[in-house]
Amino acid sequence: MRYARIAAAAAASAALVLAGAPAQAAPNPPFHENWSEQESHIEQDAHPDFCPDIEDDILFEADLSGTFTAVWRGGELAYATATFNVTESYTNLATGKSFTGHVHGVDHDLDVVDNGDGTLTVTTTTQQSVRYVTDDGRTAFVDAGHFEYRLLIDHNGTPGDPSDDEVIDFLGEDAAHGHFDTQGRDFCEDLEMFTS
Repeated sequence: MRYARIAAAAAASAALVLAGAPAQAAPNPPFHENWSEQESHIEQDAHPDFCPDIEDDILFEADLSGTFTAVWRGGELAYATATFNVTESYTNLATGKSFTGHVHGVDHDLDVVDNGDGTLTVTTTTQQSVRYVTDDGRTAFVDAGHFEYRLLIDHNGTPGDPSDDEVIDFLGEDAAHGHFDTQGRDFCEDLEMFTS
């Protein structure tokens, strides 16, 4: 389950840059920007239920970057495409050993529906590859494939202006298709094995 979260987090992070697009009135020219962000925290502080069998503090660090492009189709609704590159590292602070996921991919909105109640339902497809690397630089696992997911978004009264959009809910994803070494594996057990 945690492996799926790593992959989905990258896709969702890319989708959330939709909120960074500028306000424009339809019809609009395409919009393009580069983006980046970093995150760092102790997993047990941020998520008290994180891998309860691991007693040592685990430092989570993420470095995300990519591109975002929005085009307006069928009038005023924006459709987004985003590329993303993410490195997520989990370091055992007692041993100094890390387990790292390198994620590369692209999101593309397939459908944007104005629900008529102040929300949008956005269906997005993601193609990505994730390479999991141990502390000694060895590739432990590779996941590569594609999946679709849906988000419920509050458009704040401006369905054609993604700059003020807020994600309300993750509505689920369709089955992933591809090659997934981590399928059926327990992330916490692997993390403990690779960082102890």
